[in-house]
Amino acid sequence: MPAVNDKIVTADYNSIRDKLVAVLGNGSVNIGWGQQSRIQSTAVSVDSKVTINEWANLRYDIINAYKHIFGSNPTTAVVSEGGTIRYTSNFTPDTGSLDVPQRQYDVWADTITTNRFTVAAGESAATGVLSASRTTSWSTQCQCTIQVYWANSDAARYFFNSGGQIRISASRSGGATSNQNTSWTSLLSAAGTQQFGGANPGTGTFPGDGLNWYRTTSTFQTYYTATASSPYGSNNYQLQARCADQANNSAGTAAQLEIRVLFTDGYVDPGIVFIEPGPQTATTADFPPDDVVDGTLTVNASSLYATGIMVPASQLFTVTAPLITVGSVTGS
Repeated sequence: MPAVNDKIVTADYNSIRDKLVAVLGNGSVNIGWGQQSRIQSTAVSVDSKVTINEWANLRYDIINAYKHIFGSNPTTAVVSEGGTIRYTSNFTPDTGSLDVPQRQYDVWADTITTNRFTVAAGESAATGVLSASRTTSWSTQCQCTIQVYWANSDAARYFFNSGGQIRISASRSGGATSNQNTSWTSLLSAAGTQQFGGANPGTGTFPGDGLNWYRTTSTFQTYYTATASSPYGSNNYQLQARCADQANNSAGTAAQLEIRVLFTDGYVDPGIVFIEPGPQTATTADFPPDDVVDGTLTVNASSLYATGIMVPASQLFTVTAPLITVGSVTGS
């Protein structure tokens, strides 16, 4: 592994740092966690050597970003006083003896960039669950709109880019003992908690189909659907998303998310054939509750947001959790 000149080392150091700053710092659109003030490394002039302290601070940035994603520290080379920076084409999780931080740090920076929407369980926290319920019976459709607001678009970007999620679930309980009610209970239980984020369920900023925060438009679009089993296959549960303050959010300029929860009951009871006074089909209104859903229908919403302690100064990784309001469950 031949030694290389100082300008090449400096250029590569700055290139690695640029990748880390894009993720850790303010960034733009769907990259940037908003931790600009907590970045340890600094850029080095092309005519200057990279000092041992600058390598050490770059290592801290790698550790902070990697631990945020994976929940543990990466194996990182530690540059020693008077050591020679050498190059290798192979990635080695070296602890220092091979003196190849350039290759190792660059691989870690790429890994961090690729996985930047992930947050480890130990580096995150959840807000309390907010709920709305309905106890009136229904037979056609119910809906509930959840408002998720931030003070500005950067706060929303940092929340989602650092792994933040909006979590939605629903349930039905109580009421009459009927196949219809049982079907809805099973459908919502199987759907469980669905998460919506900056790269979930879809990735990227295009197309504008509502499949993540950056692909929302001002129109509600479905990002999740669950359908009941036969004979209730026309019953479905949908989650739809839109950005309420922009025509579309492909540039990350929105600060208001709305999620609509739809319960659509398309099932029609076939009725019963009378013998007297003659063959005819009864309406579902004559034979409740075969085509009626009753009991308690509940919608739940919460958020998962990034947190954690950053080295070396024990600073707190900080993003702003949104204000969430769960509207009434309405329908007929």
